[in-house]
Order: sequence, then structure tokens, then C-alpha cells
Amino acid sequence: LKFISHLRRIVNSSPFGKADFLRLWGICGFNSFGMTGEQVVIGSLLFNLTGSSKWVGIAMALYFLPLAVFGNLSGIIADRMDRRKLLFRIEVLISLNLVVFASLVAFGRVELWLILVLTFASGALRSMHNPVRASYTYDLLGGQHLVQALGVLNIGIRSGMLAGALATGAVIEGFGGSMALLSLFGVHLTALVGIVFLKTPGVSATKVSSSISENLREYFLELRHNRSLLMIVAITGCVEIFGFSFATAMPELAEGRFDRGADGLGILHAARALGGLTAGLLLASM
Repeated sequence: LKFISHLRRIVNSSPFGKADFLRLWGICGFNSFGMTGEQVVIGSLLFNLTGSSKWVGIAMALYFLPLAVFGNLSGIIADRMDRRKLLFRIEVLISLNLVVFASLVAFGRVELWLILVLTFASGALRSMHNPVRASYTYDLLGGQHLVQALGVLNIGIRSGMLAGALATGAVIEGFGGSMALLSLFGVHLTALVGIVFLKTPGVSATKVSSSISENLREYFLELRHNRSLLMIVAITGCVEIFGFSFATAMPELAEGRFDRGADGLGILHAARALGGLTAGLLLASM
């Protein structure tokens, strides 16, 4: 109870009580709901289609591969325009991708190569969302409260992942993959409404004179000379490789070992989100 009371004081206090930060918290929650739900759909569809964890692993690789490219690029783009507009455009494209995906599933046009293409497209768009929302958090609250703010934001993200995993697994089991994807489309429309009501432009309106290629060159030069930053990037890469690749085996575990189907896969993803939520609560309280 003391922990909950402490966390409530953090969120309600200035600057965490800012309306735009609370809206961003909700937007990130809905976006993460859609992201995890999408992973449940992709894993379930691919394993039922191929019966192989190999193709699930290839799809997850395609899903997260764009983080290495589009994440940096979107950060550079975010420095050149209003981050609210960039968030809005990313959400629109994610929603359109979900509609196309749902239509293919509904009309029985699901083929392996199409799933892989749509998976890569979604991963590219979602990889752009991460640095933009982090930058906008800095816009709203500044550097003094950034770590604690990202911890509070992570609570919304992990809560959305938890709900998205459970809900999507249940919808697939009861109504099929196309209905699950349409439900995720509705969730992203809710996130779009939240973005419309963001009022603070932040510091992202600052004019940047250097070109995108120059920004990329500066990024790699910084990695070359800044050993601390290079070590953080390397550690993050190792955590991603050795800490999250177990998701490849989850569809086979749910279907083949536990005989639970899509709802079991959703529960496994939810357990993963619950661990992240616990970490987020601890980080936000520090």
C-alpha cells in the first residue's frame, strides 16, 4: 500500500500530472496493446499454417529487424518536425496495415510470403514509434525527470501488452484471426484520437540545418568515440538476442505441448508483459 501511495504521488505531482503526459501514457498503452496482440496473431497464424517454429522465428526476426534501421532514422526525422504529427502518421499507417492483414485473413488469402511482408511492414512502423514517443516525453518533462517518466510510461506500455495478449488470444480462439486483427485496428483508432488531443509541441519544432545523411554520419562517429554509448548499444543488443528470442518457441509450446491454442499463446505473452510491468513499477518508484 505504501508503494502504491508513493507511485500515485509521483503520477499526480508536477510535472507528471501534465495532461499531455497522461494522454501520451494512454496512447502508448493502446499502441502496445496492438503490438503484442499482433505478435499473438502472427505467431498463431504462422504456426497453424506451417507447423514450424522456424518460420515463426523468421517472422519475428523480420518484425524486429527494422529497429536497427528505422529507429535511428525516425529519431532524425523527429528532430525535424512536430512529434505529434509524426506519431499520428505512424498510427495511421499501422492501422492501414492491420486492415489489409485482416482482409487477407477474412477472405482466405493468407499465404506465407504475404504474412512475412506485412510482418516486416508492421515492424518497421512500430520501430519508428519507440524513439518518437521517448523524444516527446523529453519534450514534455525535460531531462530532470526523464528516467522516472519513462518508468511511468513503461507501466502504461506493459499494461497494454498484458491486456492485448490476453484479449487477442481469447478473440482468436472465439472468433478467428480476422476479427482479432479488426479489434486491434479499433484499439489503434483509439490511440489516434488521443494523439489528436495532444496540445504541447515541445522542442521538436527546432530547426535542424544538417541533412539526414550528415545526422547518420554523426551518429556513427559518436558510437566510434563514445565508449559508454557503444557499450550501452552492445548490451541492449545482447539482451534483445538472448533475452527475448524465446518468443519464437511460444506458439509451439502453446499448441503442441500445452494443447491450449491461441488463448494459451496469449497467456504466455501476458506473463512476459507482467514481468515487464513489475520492472516498470520498480523503476517508476525510484
